[in-house]
Amino acid sequence: MENVRLRKMLDIDPLTKLLNRRGIEHSFECEVKLMQRISSSQTMDFPYFSMLLIDIDNFKGVNDTFGHHIGDEVLRSLALIMRTTFRGADLIHRVGGDEFIIILPNVDTEHAFKLAEKLRIHITQYEPSVSFDRSKEKTKFHISISIGVSPIILKKDTPHDEIKMAYDAAYVIADKAMYDAKRKKSKTITKS
Repeated sequence: MENVRLRKMLDIDPLTKLLNRRGIEHSFECEVKLMQRISSSQTMDFPYFSMLLIDIDNFKGVNDTFGHHIGDEVLRSLALIMRTTFRGADLIHRVGGDEFIIILPNVDTEHAFKLAEKLRIHITQYEPSVSFDRSKEKTKFHISISIGVSPIILKKDTPHDEIKMAYDAAYVIADKAMYDAKRKKSKTITKS
């Protein structure tokens, strides 16, 4: 029991209560192994996995302007938006800072792109507010995100040691796509 509690503490980001990098790698590997067992016992194709890499635009400006306590509240709120936007089977995690990854089992990149757009719209509708003095008047501000979408290329028989390599390769593609979206400065989503 203590080991389970300790493992959970090690795999969860304390601020957002999402999986952290260690937690997502372990959870993703378990999900792939489960899918391999299911697909090998049935005559079905191996499921798709897609990755969304999400970065909050100008998050440093939020911290510098409103303070880190407001930045932390923004991160917690965005984590909640992600949890309510995606399925329970989707693996959502905070990589660190203002970067998040969502792994979508059984979702091809075309559908992942649509889900990314849905998330982008939900986040643009979120308007955090802050009060600068003791008055009740609050200043609202907007948050935008950039998202890169990538497939995670796996097969039914992908060996254990190649699962992490497939994840890392998808991350590189999603990272490039996310930075392409940022360069466009139009709050867009790019897929590779």
